[in-house]
Amino acid sequence: MRGFHIILLAEGKQVIKYMSLSKRLSLLLFILALGAIITCSIFARDYLKMRKKMEKAQLQTELVKIEEKSQQAEQLFSLAMKLQELRENISRLSEVEEIALAMMKGKKISSGHEAMDGIGGSDSRPLDMELLLMANKDELIKRINASLTEIEEKVARLEDAKKEFRKYMESQSIKLASIPSIWPVSGVISSPYGYRSSPFQERGEFHRGVDIRAPYGTPVKASADGVIREIGYQAAYGRYVELDHKNGFSTKYAHLSKVLVKEGISVKKGQIIGLVGTTGNSTGPHLHYEVTFKGAPVNPNPYLAGSISLLLKGK
Repeated sequence: MRGFHIILLAEGKQVIKYMSLSKRLSLLLFILALGAIITCSIFARDYLKMRKKMEKAQLQTELVKIEEKSQQAEQLFSLAMKLQELRENISRLSEVEEIALAMMKGKKISSGHEAMDGIGGSDSRPLDMELLLMANKDELIKRINASLTEIEEKVARLEDAKKEFRKYMESQSIKLASIPSIWPVSGVISSPYGYRSSPFQERGEFHRGVDIRAPYGTPVKASADGVIREIGYQAAYGRYVELDHKNGFSTKYAHLSKVLVKEGISVKKGQIIGLVGTTGNSTGPHLHYEVTFKGAPVNPNPYLAGSISLLLKGK
């Protein structure tokens, strides 16, 4: 290697300047250029690594934020569900108070859907899960604490109501076993109490009981002690049994495939009185169950081992 020669030319190819670099200087310039290239490469590599680290750190930060938001959403949903449960408990306690007071005063029991939707007390607004989830955690906790306070007040009143109810029962010589308080058959309610669209006609109708779906031939039990008042067959009910519980209550069991009792005999709570069927106007095997108090139909829901059972437990 003899070195580099640098020639500067003008437009007319006239030599303006001629430079000759020694071998040592040429080598030095080559080393410097190579070092610059290596330095730039190292810098670019480190820059890319740092950028990737920064992007990874930013991504991890975003993931942490997303996870925190997800956890917060889960916590809010859990709190909202807890509030829902508390409000339902308050509603059940309200039902118990209403039933106990009505029975002791000899009034008609109002147990329709509208009575079960409200909860009374300081906060009786309908529960909206979407609005609850939009609320912040502190607001949910505040509402839960308010519901807890309301439940404590309801429980205290319920204990007083239970005592008064039992005194009333004793004074009237009414046996607790004669109050409907168990499911007459195990199953799922396929049609609730109240107004509904008729399955057989294109119009609305008032459903006086609840339909409990159960397999054909499932044993049907008396929901309380009583006397078989009537056994019969009607188009609307099919084959049915009606019990008189001698305390203002009566119950009816309809669409039976078979009746296993006779009119006039006494039966005990839990005794099998018939079998589930699909007689009469029926779309499939189920039990139509009615509860009547003081001659008026009432919603059977509180008597299906629910609210009324709270009055029958304890001393």
